[in-house]
Amino acid sequence: MIHGGGWVGGQKEKYDTMCKHYASEGYVAVTIDYRLANPNLSQDTDHWPDQIGDVQLAVRFLRANASSLGLDPGRICSLGDSAGAHLALMLDELQTIHPSDVAGEYPNQSPTVECVVDQFGPTDLRELYFQNKKNQEVQNDIPALLGRKPYPLKKPDPLANDASPIDNIAPQTGPVLIIQGTLDKTVLPDQSKHLYQALKSDGFMPQYISYNGGHEYSGLKPSQLQAIMTQINNYLNAQLQPEN
Repeated sequence: MIHGGGWVGGQKEKYDTMCKHYASEGYVAVTIDYRLANPNLSQDTDHWPDQIGDVQLAVRFLRANASSLGLDPGRICSLGDSAGAHLALMLDELQTIHPSDVAGEYPNQSPTVECVVDQFGPTDLRELYFQNKKNQEVQNDIPALLGRKPYPLKKPDPLANDASPIDNIAPQTGPVLIIQGTLDKTVLPDQSKHLYQALKSDGFMPQYISYNGGHEYSGLKPSQLQAIMTQINNYLNAQLQPEN
């Protein structure tokens, strides 16, 4: 489980309660941190690919210690929200260890996962940046992630492509559950819609849950949020078949 926060904030404790719930359901449940980017772009800032390097390393660590953790290394799923969902998607798509300063750790372990739960994750960073000019968080956070301020106007942008799930779909990409609010003003709904269509065009069968609310489930009643959590639970059970 990977927390959101625009790649510049957030912490793994956000998913403590969900981890405990899934552990009680027979899962090995893990919530992780990753290096956060600095919006000020100071010289010592952590930016892409540090984030994907860290979350891939977490997967490799789990596989390397599968026996002691009671984990089936062939049944790992990533789940995240917002920026965490972006990283969760990349874990599902990338089949090899992405070049980073931690790429040499556990080099014989696969960095990929078998399925993903994407809760309103950015999928095309350059498109989101230029389409959502009214959102100051987006205008600050994407350049912070990419280590670029001001963001370059030139096309194409290979670094943004390298960090965008829409550009990294692979033949081995696992099942994807996409969840998106129709009123989301941070990660615009087109981000999820375009990923859904791209996956379908490539022969995949992604699942899509649309809700009438904003970013991070804002505007939903508790009963509506619980209904979505139940659908996530059903999806994970179908994909991973945990042992009770």
